[in-house]
Amino acid sequence: MNNEINEYIKKHKKKKVRKKLVLFFVFFFSITILILLKAPFFNIADVKVENNKIIDSKEIISRSELLGKNIFYINQKDVSYKITANPYIEKVNLKRVFPSGIIINVVERKAVYFVKGSDGIYVLNSELKILEKRASIDGLNLTELTGVSPTSTDVGTYFNSDEKIKRIADNIGNLLEENKSDVKFNLVNLENTTSLNILVGDVKLLLGNDENLEIKLNNCIKILKESSIGITKGYIDVSFDGDPVIKKE
Repeated sequence: MNNEINEYIKKHKKKKVRKKLVLFFVFFFSITILILLKAPFFNIADVKVENNKIIDSKEIISRSELLGKNIFYINQKDVSYKITANPYIEKVNLKRVFPSGIIINVVERKAVYFVKGSDGIYVLNSELKILEKRASIDGLNLTELTGVSPTSTDVGTYFNSDEKIKRIADNIGNLLEENKSDVKFNLVNLENTTSLNILVGDVKLLLGNDENLEIKLNNCIKILKESSIGITKGYIDVSFDGDPVIKKE
């Protein structure tokens, strides 16, 4: 009986020793890994920016405040917030390149419109977000926007917050961006959303409402490009079903 008890005690002691050893090694390796993760070896020393065509890489890297930070402890949400404070940057994605590199992939907003204000010129994307305010549009290939009253003039906000106006402006803006012809759309007038019109030089394109905008604009481009028609001043009315009405002046 005593032998059985002694054997049980020995086994129990061995289990306690094993348990202590396991806990010690877990603790030891955890501390070791923690020290290694915080080592300068993992401090970010190389930051590259991809997909930026408008904003300079140096500005994006500066806004990110990543250099010198530990690669394991960066907060993507915080970094994204800092970078997207620039209205031209819409989205940010970070990719770790071990041991000490980061790739910042950005999605930029494209400038499409400009609005003349009493205190300067506002540059807008297709959704009417104000990207910047400047004295002139020299060097920019933009379309003037009229007939839209400002609800805000702060950079980074929407020039007009009306959802219908923003939707129509976005639809037209996307079509202008996709235009592969040499037709230059000079002005978009959104004063009346049921009687939209666009200027191409001295030719006014009467579009009516915002239905079938792509078809209407394509029809107008074909007419403008047709040498046998040769319209350089007047209007093209595609606001209704049927053949367009062309009026030369």
